Amino acid sequence: MIYFCCDQRRRKDLQARNRQVAVALRLNGIDCLEVDNHMSISALKSMGELPPGSTIKNARIDVHVHLLLPVDETKTALESAMDMTIAGVFVVPTPKGSVEVELDSTDHRRAVDVP
Repeated sequence: MIYFCCDQRRRKDLQARNRQVAVALRLNGIDCLEVDNHMSISALKSMGELPPGSTIKNARIDVHVHLLLPVDETKTALESAMDMTIAGVFVVPTPKGSVEVELDSTDHRRAVDVP
């Protein structure tokens, strides 16, 4: 197994764990590279989707990406999957005063192209 980790300059920006694993394997006769990446971002200062004047009380984004990539670059990915969770508490201004809003959202994406 080959382990990769985020570079030191970006570690401050992520303020969290980041683990990448790449493994060479053979699937259905095709030489592949399996990439698995877990990343968490917990030091969010702003989000463009929030209304003006909103603040982030606490929030985090967790992402898991899994890829099966053929070594032959002329072929497409055999599998691509991503799970992303955004959770946090935000303070949003309203005409009647600030309101605390809690968010917990998960998005799953998966594409498979196995010959």
